Amino acid sequence: QSAAHFNLGTKDANLIVALEGSGTVILNPAFIDEFSGSTLATTKWTSAIFNTGGTTTVSGGQVRVNGTHIYSNSSFGPGTSIEFVATFTVAPFQNSGFSSDQPFNNSPWVVIGQGDVSDGNLYARSSDNSSVNLGSNLLGTSHRYRISWNTPANTFSFYVDGNLITTTAISIAVSTPMFIQVSDVIATGGTLSVDWLRASPYPASGIFTSRVFNHGISANWGIVNWIASTPT
Repeated sequence: QSAAHFNLGTKDANLIVALEGSGTVILNPAFIDEFSGSTLATTKWTSAIFNTGGTTTVSGGQVRVNGTHIYSNSSFGPGTSIEFVATFTVAPFQNSGFSSDQPFNNSPWVVIGQGDVSDGNLYARSSDNSSVNLGSNLLGTSHRYRISWNTPANTFSFYVDGNLITTTAISIAVSTPMFIQVSDVIATGGTLSVDWLRASPYPASGIFTSRVFNHGISANWGIVNWIASTPT
């Protein structure tokens, strides 16, 4: 029922024990960070300051950007999905998603976030000025988001808490791999925090073997139950 329990079992290279909830066994994605330490994993990310006074902190299983951004050291191509649990707050220029360059200065980019005006809503946004409202009750609370870069068509689909927002497919021509961004431009505004972030692809399957459970006496075992979901 917890990461500590699952770590007592054995798993092949296609699986990892993730800190989602109290702990879960998942297929090992191409990129994952759970921000479980006290510093940013420099093998995965680089951080930069947008404005004086900006800070990036890692604590309590979250990364928080305020007037700063973190971007992946590696880039990703069509067919990649980014999934993350984040808390956006009411502040302009808070965004997380794909960008064509690491400084986040140039087009194209495709993100979930807010533009130059924070009106209390969260949007699917792209550098061609596409902007679709994802909902008015998402700011200030933690939610699970996903951006899927679809192939062969250059379209992007958006999910909130596991639900496809069917009206938000954005079509934009992207000819190069892109980087992952977690960005908050204004240091005097709210803070954007992310609990964990993953990027596909995933292996097709993996094998997990539980540790032995010894009841101590002869016993009849009942039905084993589990909760499972299959990534696309």
